[in-house]
Amino acid sequence: MSVVKDVAEMGRYLLILGCSKRKKKLLVTPIPALERYDGPAFRVIRKWQKVSNEDHCLDIKVISAKYGLLDIKDNIPYYDQQMTVARAAELKQSVAEKLLGLLRKNNYSCVYCDVGSVYLKALPDELIESNELIEFAKGRIGERLSNLKRRLLSLPGH
Repeated sequence: MSVVKDVAEMGRYLLILGCSKRKKKLLVTPIPALERYDGPAFRVIRKWQKVSNEDHCLDIKVISAKYGLLDIKDNIPYYDQQMTVARAAELKQSVAEKLLGLLRKNNYSCVYCDVGSVYLKALPDELIESNELIEFAKGRIGERLSNLKRRLLSLPGH
């Protein structure tokens, strides 16, 4: 199966993002990760959610330097921790367990991963080496955001 198929032709779809340095600081109490992170990809997702049907086939996970693998609905407080190679190595086992469990449970048709090179080191080797299931974002930030938006808009229910 080619990972470049139109998302609308597939079953369940998994999007993996790296957390963003830009976070909403004003809200001290824990809020959903999607609301806490304020980088460009998270803004694209929030805008898409406003016009999409809530009952879609997309799961979105975030690799956080502080918390490891999160769901975008997980409530988190404000924090300021940068992902380093050492921290990615510390998180790798827990991220691998959670992510591989998700893959087994949900039988995703495609996994799209848009993370930086340091965040990539937190992903399980099995996922990185897979040439069937996963597609990694490529290009500059504008190209990546445009590709993300195109993928979101092609999902059923939009």
